[in-house]
Parts: sequence; C-alpha cells; structure tokens
Amino acid sequence: MLIITGGSFGADVARRIARGREATLRHVDEPAEETYALVARHELVLLAVWRPYIELARGIDEACFAHGRPWAAAEVSGTTLTCGPLFAPGSGKGCYNCLLARADARQRSGDRTRALRQAYAADPALGPGGHSGPMAAIAAAALAETAAGEATGRFRKIDLLTGSVLETELIPRHDCARCRPPSADYVPTSRFIDTMVPQLERILA
Repeated sequence: MLIITGGSFGADVARRIARGREATLRHVDEPAEETYALVARHELVLLAVWRPYIELARGIDEACFAHGRPWAAAEVSGTTLTCGPLFAPGSGKGCYNCLLARADARQRSGDRTRALRQAYAADPALGPGGHSGPMAAIAAAALAETAAGEATGRFRKIDLLTGSVLETELIPRHDCARCRPPSADYVPTSRFIDTMVPQLERILA
C-alpha cells in the first residue's frame, strides 16, 4: 500500500498502519506528480493528514480513478477527525468531489470554509500542531478497517473535544459524471419528468 502523510499526526497513523504490512511512505511536501505516479504500483492508497490538503486529495482521487485503485483518508479539520470513506473506482458510491460537494451543502458557514481553504492553500505550514496518541490510534484502526474493504462509501466523523462519533454514508451527486455516468439515452430533464410530474399530478388531481 501507499501511505501519504502530513504532520506528526499523519506520521503516527502511518507508523501504526505500516506495522507488519508492506508499505511505501510519502510526505505531502514531496512533489505531487511523483506521488501520483506511484499510485499505479500499489493496490491501495491511504492519506493521513493533520489538516485538509484539498488539491492533493483531488489529485490522488484522479490518479486512483485513472488506475482503478481504491483510496481513503484520515483528516483532521479543526476539532473534527474524518476517517474514510473508501473511494473505490467503479463502485458508484461516490468520489472525493462528491464528498466535498455534500460537505459544502451541509455547511452553514460557507464563507468561513472558503476562507479556511484559501488560507490552507496559501500556507502549507498552517494548521493545528500536535496530536494525541488515542487520536492517531482511532484513525489507524479506521483506515485498517478500510484497507480490508469493509467501508466503501461509509465514513466516520469524530468530535475530538466531546468524543461523539457520527457514522454515515456518502451519497454520490446525481450529476456526477464519474459516479453516475449518464446512459446513451439519458435525457437531462428525465429526473424532473419521472419524479416531479407524477407528484404534481397527484397534488393537482
């Protein structure tokens, strides 16, 4: 497997996962194109990072899709640790862009999120320093479960302050060309016609 890490948190997670396994380690600061080129040589790609690396994750997602390799991430963002989901090309259970779109749709603080992303993109060193051992252990266990192929499309969000855990499932965007490619006879208005028209007829009857 290929494990890409960022920060002391990522290094600790990678150390725990790689124990007893054959793994290639890369750091987020190493050239991204070289990292993407390694994807084809590994059956599984994992990303463990102390803060969001959105453009890197998008690149990993593209490379994994191109080579048919599953991948997953453990990411700390603010006080939340997100583990998973396993993105499996061809599964139809969502890609990284679907995850971002769903997260943005749920966010009430859109301006704050955009500001944070811009700040992270401008400063590679920006982010919370340090981590706890249990926090890395949780992430490593979740990614190990993912590595076993048991969590396609499912992920956990852990509040690091309260310890609460939300386990949920990624729903692909209906307009995602990768996860839900249109059929040859696809009609853009069919979703409205098939779903809304019968409901309107029932209401107006």
